[in-house]
Amino acid sequence: MKLIVLLFIFLSSCVSPEQPPKDSNPPVTVMTEVAEEIQNLTPMLVIGKCSNCSVDENAMLLEAAGKLNFIVKTQCFKEEIMKRDLIQTGGKSNIEVYKSLIHSNITVDIEMYWSIKKVLGYTYPNVMKEWINRRYAKSWGICELASLLAHETSHKVGYGHDFYNTKSRQYSVPYSINHAFTICCKN
Repeated sequence: MKLIVLLFIFLSSCVSPEQPPKDSNPPVTVMTEVAEEIQNLTPMLVIGKCSNCSVDENAMLLEAAGKLNFIVKTQCFKEEIMKRDLIQTGGKSNIEVYKSLIHSNITVDIEMYWSIKKVLGYTYPNVMKEWINRRYAKSWGICELASLLAHETSHKVGYGHDFYNTKSRQYSVPYSINHAFTICCKN
């Protein structure tokens, strides 16, 4: 009987989430730079399997994909894409490019490789796979890796760039994404 009385007293002293204590301060609304409707979007990139990856590399890739999916939803990223003089957009305006990126939901497999070449990573349009050169990736922070993943994923959304390093290549969508990550992503 004493246990039931003690349980009743304990439970009656608890406050349900719908009824805050009378002396508590009202909740403070925190303004974020990410619009509510953007936060509810599906991720831009989901990593499937990782071939030739160590446990550490796999963890790093998953963290970078999470960072990518957060950064593309920020106001900073949107502003950077909106103010760029984008080229090779397939006739899309900046807002259409931005929306195509944040509304994409791409699942790719990753393969890690090592090469002395200066290629950081690559993909092919008809394959849902991205290759990442571990020669560079091993020394990168999460933001650099997230930027590369976003760059390669933008190819899956349909954006390309000049093969050679031309003066205008930096304004292609994939390289504009890299530019936005440089400004918006902090390790």
